[in-house]
Amino acid sequence: MYLTYFEEMDELLQRAEECLIRLEAGQSPDDLNELFRIAHSIKGSSMMIGFEPIGNLTHKLEDLLDSARKDRIRLDGDVLRLCFDGLDRVKAMVESGKENVGGEFDRDHLAAADRLGREIDQLLGRHAGPEAESRRSDQAGDGIVGALREAGGAGKRRLYISVFFSDDAPMMQAVLYMIFHNIRELGTLEYTNISDDDIFAAAPERPVTSCAMILNTDLEADELYPCFEVMYVDKVEIIDITDDALRKRAVSRDRRTLEFFELFFDGFRKAHPLLFGDRQADKASLGRLFRDQMANLAARGTGLPPDGVLPDIRRFHDQCSLLLAGNGKLRPETAEHLRREYMALLERVYGYVRGRLIFKIVRARDRGLRNGLGGVAERMDRSRVRRLFVDVSGLSAPDRDDLAALIAVKRSLRGAGITVDIIAGRPMNKRLVNVLDAIRPVEDFAVYGTELEAVLGDARKDRSGERDGEMDQYRVMILDGEASSAALRNALEAAGFRRVDAFSDPGEAMAAFRDRKYHIVLAEMDLPGMDGVAILERVRQYDPMAQVIMMAADSTIDRVLACLELGANDYVLKPFKSGQAIAEVVAESARKLERWKEALRETVLRQTAAAGADRQS
Repeated sequence: MYLTYFEEMDELLQRAEECLIRLEAGQSPDDLNELFRIAHSIKGSSMMIGFEPIGNLTHKLEDLLDSARKDRIRLDGDVLRLCFDGLDRVKAMVESGKENVGGEFDRDHLAAADRLGREIDQLLGRHAGPEAESRRSDQAGDGIVGALREAGGAGKRRLYISVFFSDDAPMMQAVLYMIFHNIRELGTLEYTNISDDDIFAAAPERPVTSCAMILNTDLEADELYPCFEVMYVDKVEIIDITDDALRKRAVSRDRRTLEFFELFFDGFRKAHPLLFGDRQADKASLGRLFRDQMANLAARGTGLPPDGVLPDIRRFHDQCSLLLAGNGKLRPETAEHLRREYMALLERVYGYVRGRLIFKIVRARDRGLRNGLGGVAERMDRSRVRRLFVDVSGLSAPDRDDLAALIAVKRSLRGAGITVDIIAGRPMNKRLVNVLDAIRPVEDFAVYGTELEAVLGDARKDRSGERDGEMDQYRVMILDGEASSAALRNALEAAGFRRVDAFSDPGEAMAAFRDRKYHIVLAEMDLPGMDGVAILERVRQYDPMAQVIMMAADSTIDRVLACLELGANDYVLKPFKSGQAIAEVVAESARKLERWKEALRETVLRQTAAAGADRQS
């Protein structure tokens, strides 16, 4: 940092001396303005680096030059002498700083600078006062950022640059200075969210966590990255936003492009259970699937933008061809590598088409879902869309108009072959999920935690109109020891409960409960890591509609009463009389839950009907 400062000072001082020589020969407004900007830059850089005596003296020179350029004083011999003397004194202190980096300046230098400053004040007829501070707003554009803005000229490329800083950056002003110093001769700054005050002010008014800019330059993006290799810069992204570059990356809306990406997502959905399922897939099955997909994609990929996602798709399939050659099971490290590459490519391709083709997204906001849904459904080209995702993760509570609009849009899009899926967030918005679960016999919505989970989810059969209350519709969580969990699971599956997940670790169970809808929870009171009462409290906090059955081999009156007071639906003592007996307890909880769901469903239907009537009247 000091090296950059001294290099900058040598250049600025040389330019300042040249300006002064020209001014001595004959006054020029351009040279006077240039000299003022140089003094401003030296002041800011010196204050930032900790060389306050240099900064203080150039601040006086800056005031002197500002008065001259605004015709408050005449640019006569006395003023020029003070400028030359000030410049010489700054040079001397800079050289002293080079020889003693981080140390104190020589007392003679400090005394001479102080005398010169008082002489400038005397000439101006004042001591430093409020006027100098009030000039800050007038100086926007006089520092390094302003100079880049005023550089002029148009480069071949228009690059958007976003720089993110580490949380522990101690000297943001120095970091910002280094960045703008590195690009000062590379182009013209069209836009930035950083001002000279952010760099040079003694006490910046706002914290800076990122820097954004648009730079017009002849350089390509990859040539600019070294300019941002500065300490405390965490991430940098440079995007070419020149018209030609955007045109090359744009997603075509023709039929061939639509079919290409439909084929891609269909193949990736089929591969997901093979890569991420409980049973390890063999190389031959995965290799055959990806080879077939690549062959089909190659037949349809002709003419697609070469700068889009095609190179990434080809690279992934090349890796698959190499890693899946031969027969046998996948090695664990190979499988893990493929999973990472699979998810990275899925996210990349989904981000490329999201909102353009196949997938549309609406984010629900309080009191805004109805209008947002209606607008998207009305404007979308239904021949280019297959899935509409409605993100309700930020919706605090759905009102009747929101629900009525959601149901109406789903029904209107069904005829065009477009499914409407719900993104409930992580953790899930359980309030909304409970409402949608209750109205499933009337209108069935698929609910996912994230958009990528929805992309991977099959366009499953719509179960609207089917009878509710069947055991296989309820997701059950068992939280018990491994041996007990397995026996319980077998008993429940034999009784018709097909969606049963067993856990022995309370932490894993609670994480899964937050991210998924469980209707019924069976929890052991005595598990290592978390007491049964604490488990009950968390379940009731996350989802008050979940039915909770507590189980205990060793019980006390206090524990039973505590579970009752916290809202447990049942309390069962071990050992169970039989598997059938515990299955009947779970079935009774399901019936109780169904009564709640029926009450909620009827309330929703009445209110949405009233909302429809109000709109028609």
